[in-house]
Amino acid sequence: MPRKTARLMVLTRNVFSLFYQRQVKFTFSMDLLAELSRREWTAPDGYSLRSPDREADAEAWASLLNSDGNFGVWTAERIREEIFNRLATPDSASGVWWGKELTGCFSACDASAKGKKIGMGMWFIIKPAHRGKGLSYPLCFRTLAYFGREHYDAVYLTSDPFRLAALSFYLSNGAKPVYTSLLSPLQWWYIRIRLKRFKIRNSQ
Repeated sequence: MPRKTARLMVLTRNVFSLFYQRQVKFTFSMDLLAELSRREWTAPDGYSLRSPDREADAEAWASLLNSDGNFGVWTAERIREEIFNRLATPDSASGVWWGKELTGCFSACDASAKGKKIGMGMWFIIKPAHRGKGLSYPLCFRTLAYFGREHYDAVYLTSDPFRLAALSFYLSNGAKPVYTSLLSPLQWWYIRIRLKRFKIRNSQ
């Protein structure tokens, strides 16, 4: 591809992103995460909650992300390179196990830039068969708490707008929307409407 064409494509993408971004972005208070960093985290009865072993758990981590169908294609090597190598600290990811089966995971990754310590919570998933069992809160906040422990300046997460259960969980536990494009306020307005319908439907 000619260099001029490549530059034009990059410029077009950058300009388009000022108006619209497919995923929505949100943040948590660093005071909250600092407070949570002092907690001892446990999983519900029958489950275990721990940080992954880089070698022993990479394959299971890849299989779990592949099971979602919307996270792309993962291998053990890609897990090591794109997740484990980017962790805020070597232990700043969490997995929840049912016996020997990895049923959920979440990662606290470093995205620092311009002299600021910026954290990203990434790849949060719990297998459908294990949802509704009280795993979301300890898995999520055990992981995000690493940013509070390591004194990060800010922490962000992104999500697809259609993941209403996940967005409902985040917002009901202190997440605040971040407006990253001109259409972000409209996106969040529509998400709130859909969340109201989602909550009503699930309460019946």
